[in-house]
Amino acid sequence: MLRYGVGVDLGWVTQGIPGSSRKFSTRTTPIGDVHWISATMRFLLSSLSVALAGIAAATVATIAPVAGSPAAAATPIDTTDDTPWVTPVTPPTCSTATIATGDVTDCIIMNYTKPSEKGFGVPPAPGVGDGWTWTGSTYSGSAALADYEADHITTSTASFGGLPANMLETHNATTDLFEGFMTEIEDAGYHVRWASAYSFRCTSGSGGWSCPSGDIDDLSYHAHGIALDMNSGTNPIRSYGRVDGVTACRTPMDTDLPRWVIQTAQKWGLYWGGYGWSGGCSSLDVDRNSVTRDPPHFEFRGTPAQAATIAAFNLGNDPSRYCLDVVNSAGATVETCNRTGVPSAGWRLPVDLDPPSGTVAALVNLTAADGRSSGYLTLESCGAHATGDRQTSNNNFEVGRNAANLALVPLDESGLVCVYRSAPAHSMIDIVGFVVDDANAGDEALWFTPIESTRLHDTRHQGRCDESGNCTSGRVRTNSVHSIPLGHDGVGLVNLTAVDASSDGFLTAGRCGTFTDAPTYSTLNYRPDVATANLAIVDGRGDDRTCAYVGTEANVVADLVGTLSTSSGQGWRMIEPRRVIDTRGSSKVAAGTVRRVDIGNGGPGAVVNVTIVDPKANGYATIGQCDTFNSGVEPATSTVNYGTGDVVANMSFIDTTGNAEICVYTYAQADLIVDVQAELVEDHGFAMIPVASTRLHDSRAEATNR
Repeated sequence: MLRYGVGVDLGWVTQGIPGSSRKFSTRTTPIGDVHWISATMRFLLSSLSVALAGIAAATVATIAPVAGSPAAAATPIDTTDDTPWVTPVTPPTCSTATIATGDVTDCIIMNYTKPSEKGFGVPPAPGVGDGWTWTGSTYSGSAALADYEADHITTSTASFGGLPANMLETHNATTDLFEGFMTEIEDAGYHVRWASAYSFRCTSGSGGWSCPSGDIDDLSYHAHGIALDMNSGTNPIRSYGRVDGVTACRTPMDTDLPRWVIQTAQKWGLYWGGYGWSGGCSSLDVDRNSVTRDPPHFEFRGTPAQAATIAAFNLGNDPSRYCLDVVNSAGATVETCNRTGVPSAGWRLPVDLDPPSGTVAALVNLTAADGRSSGYLTLESCGAHATGDRQTSNNNFEVGRNAANLALVPLDESGLVCVYRSAPAHSMIDIVGFVVDDANAGDEALWFTPIESTRLHDTRHQGRCDESGNCTSGRVRTNSVHSIPLGHDGVGLVNLTAVDASSDGFLTAGRCGTFTDAPTYSTLNYRPDVATANLAIVDGRGDDRTCAYVGTEANVVADLVGTLSTSSGQGWRMIEPRRVIDTRGSSKVAAGTVRRVDIGNGGPGAVVNVTIVDPKANGYATIGQCDTFNSGVEPATSTVNYGTGDVVANMSFIDTTGNAEICVYTYAQADLIVDVQAELVEDHGFAMIPVASTRLHDSRAEATNR
């Protein structure tokens, strides 16, 4: 069964990085025959947006479209007119032959056979016998309903149509219809602020929602999970009478639903309560004293087989359907689709890193692109994982800006890693190296030696250099290669920064002499208004230089923070990532000051992810041993560069010399977050093996229109 995952999860209000979430209850109280949400909650759900910010550093400069799409739907819907449809006319009834085609946009399904007789399952008699719990509005969740709910009711596992994950429950035969309908209208501009479908209760006209008759024939369509109420606050259920003697069919009703929303509901086989009960109005001239209209209500009146036909038709004829294999919270891989063309919030995309034998971790460049709202990416195992906010992050991004960050991620025997996103965004992974046990590393084993950060080259002062080392004043030109002296013949860990760029672009680090064409991977993405940095492993063996390809004109700054050698240095110990400081909600780091951070590390070094949140001015942060910072003196190098209000992350390898405390300097006032990803140890049980950087995952290219 297909699932859709569209929209930001409004049930979680975050600050673009994990660990800052506030939950809002969506408990409802009954009024009439719909669920009504409180006015305060309607305001919150309609007005909250995920106010995030985020950029870190890297990926490709041009986002390529996903190729391939089937033919358009047979009956297109014009979604340009948002005028509320206040005097609707009931469409004709669909014939059986029309329903069999799956294209039901221009008619309504009016099969009044009881749901239990149409194949939706026979529910237990409401309130009869033991195991019933009445909450004041529903019996849902009662022990007496356990088998019925397990067999027939599906809970959404992804956010879609403006709703958070795990909020909407529907009959499993109609899930695609309701999720398809709400996803499509949200994509076209109508915001679903609240919705409720499955609710085991009776109709108000049967003597009360609590079902005093105990008769299953009195159950509401909601009790079968085949009816939906949404946005009831702006679409109240009311009876309308004559005005000045004119038929009630011409009395405008109170609704914010444009006609195209209703046509979209019909496309998915749903009858709209706004047409009115007891026949509605087949034309505006039908003489009626009153019309009862229920505009928040949508229900399916067909059979399970007809629901499958309609869903298959709409999905099979949807040119914008975007499908990927997504790992759900149980660890199972399921085909999941939406219509945005961007992986939705909460999607976990599996990536096979194809590691060599003995691998315990991978070093990757993780990129976020085309973010629909600001958020973060987290690399994690593809096993079972609770839904919702993550405790650590590997990459922060914001709307319209590509961002990348180097990340060290533990691997299990499957060789798989999953990319979780807190907000809709594309993800890309470029493999950089593997951490492998010494027995399998062989002659390629590299051990890390941290050094005090040293500036290798700055084109602002030393000019751009060709691959032979000849330098000329000025920025690195568009689509050209700049060489950087390493100062040693070996492998280096270098923090690369793009500054004063002429426009958005990308930088790719690599061996000199390899850039005969534009590279197919990247190290960092930059923008013209702020400096952008990312960490890179560069191989200068056989030469004492490394090179950087620059996509658009920019200055390039390179700082050496460590070396990797086959003869000496520190080994690697993978740990469960841990957050050691998060100043949000307490005291920001003051401008021009140093904050001490206890990372709980007893070894000689650590691999950390440093995130700067909401800085009050453009600037930079530097991480290092506390004794390397002098009071009142700005550091000569940087770890993270940021713009005002950004959320920016960068990885750093730090020397702790057995001290569990490190220090972070920030130029501007900002919040600080540090996550420890691995520890560096004297033991040589595990070594780093660098590999030629290769793109192993790109969600823009992996999707299909299946």
